[in-house]
Amino acid sequence: MTSSTFLNIQGLSVGYGRNAVLSGIDLELGQGEFIALLGSSGCGKTTLLRTLAGFMQPSSGRILVAGRDITHNPPERRDMALVFQSYALWPHMSVRQNVGYGLKVRGIPRSVIGARVDEVLTMLGLDGLGDRPVTALSGGQRQRVALGRALAIAPQILLLDEPLSNLDARIRLTVRHEIRSLQQRLGITAVHVTHDREEAMVMADRIVILNQGRIEQVGSPEELYRHPASAFVATFLGADNVIRLHAETEASTLFLKGDALAGGAGVVPRPEHLTGYRGLVQAHFRSDEAEIVSGSSNGAGIELLGIVKHASYPGGIWRHAVAVGDEEILVDAKNSHAQGANVRIRIPADALFVFPAEAATQSEMNELQRGGATQAAA
Repeated sequence: MTSSTFLNIQGLSVGYGRNAVLSGIDLELGQGEFIALLGSSGCGKTTLLRTLAGFMQPSSGRILVAGRDITHNPPERRDMALVFQSYALWPHMSVRQNVGYGLKVRGIPRSVIGARVDEVLTMLGLDGLGDRPVTALSGGQRQRVALGRALAIAPQILLLDEPLSNLDARIRLTVRHEIRSLQQRLGITAVHVTHDREEAMVMADRIVILNQGRIEQVGSPEELYRHPASAFVATFLGADNVIRLHAETEASTLFLKGDALAGGAGVVPRPEHLTGYRGLVQAHFRSDEAEIVSGSSNGAGIELLGIVKHASYPGGIWRHAVAVGDEEILVDAKNSHAQGANVRIRIPADALFVFPAEAATQSEMNELQRGGATQAAA
């Protein structure tokens, strides 16, 4: 633990009965930092949040806040506040009563509660709505009330359990900006659970990507986007086009071979994790970082040969489904290319993420080697 660590999670493991959900989680957060827990359903992100809140007990490991061990403290003695996905507001109470509820159960004097509630309502843009029933509010307003109830008790740590998932797209953009701005202004440490990649990217200082109960990678949004540490992270952050190739390394160069490649071969700088590697690899890239070109070009990267299967227009660009060997990839372009057209696709080296293939048969490796050698000779 460093001197700047505020929330320290050490070797945390949690399970339901005999089923392990989290295994050996180690994570440090600085004071005032905003962390997003990102991962697919069932990866353990909500379990981690609920364990931090004290609603679940770990089978091993510790949770420390400012050096104080709170692992076995009840929720009310953790100085944390949790904003739920479902808002969890009292429907028979007014906005003011909901926001002040946490203060009331703590035995805070009524005069102090009134002043604090007014302050929070003003901060959240809910002035004039204090006496209104929460059932008369819009979804965005209800989420602000839920956030206000959490902030009213001035917690050291704010826990957010997918608080925006029930809002429509337009309101979600506004509320996520409000939450981030408030968190920065108040200097609260925040842990935010989401399955929305864009939401995590725009709100968090750092993102923690969870996979099957373990941390896959931790880093800033840009770091994870540009330098994914595994095929899982690359795919989860949008590089879901995958081409299987054969790779050989020599010094700082990675030589790629396969039928999908123009000329049967390609050369890119060698990633650090492939030092000395020889074998089948998965090359990942994003649809908006590939380019349909009219002819061969210079520069580091690879070029693929494919056939357009169909094109669609999601807005601003044309998205092409292209058959490349036995694979189908998506490639964005400003102009539409006709179905059945033969195309050449260029992927720059810095947009290509290459990892050892998870499962490769010897016959696949032999076929890729033969195909690459045949086209290179031709």
